[in-house]
Amino acid sequence: MEGVEAMEETRPFAMQRKRALPCHDGTIPVELSLMPVRYHFSRCFLGEIGDEECREIAMSACRIACMALDVSRGKISSMILRRLMTSVCIKRLETLSLLMLNHMRTDSALRRKMCVLPVIPRMINGMIISPDTLEISVHVMIGDLHHWTSLVLRRMGSRWMCTTADVG
Repeated sequence: MEGVEAMEETRPFAMQRKRALPCHDGTIPVELSLMPVRYHFSRCFLGEIGDEECREIAMSACRIACMALDVSRGKISSMILRRLMTSVCIKRLETLSLLMLNHMRTDSALRRKMCVLPVIPRMINGMIISPDTLEISVHVMIGDLHHWTSLVLRRMGSRWMCTTADVG
């Protein structure tokens, strides 16, 4: 019995309670939306990113998602994103834009749905993976079509850059 008791005393993690990591919730105003856009950030670690920075990141992610969709629809130039996205990410977005525009030439109903109406963000959900990496999903609508944009933002120097933008 002494061996079991000694073993239990040496397990320092057995009796510690699990603590929930803090999350960051809030809203950001968006020009075309009737209501403010809600955001929620969860985290995988205790760390440096606070409420105000999460709000700024939510605004930036919302802007990147809307502009990425506009680039994919051929409404704006991808050069607008050069300070927000890496060059590899921009090239992939340009390729998507060429494919989308080619497809919309053959499908006039899709072109009317996708190209006329504005992108309206609805919700932002993010995960703080590390002090330098965030993964964010942005729910947007174009008319009655729901789209989700997945972004990966990495801190490069003093600013956050989008390294992956999955627009769908």
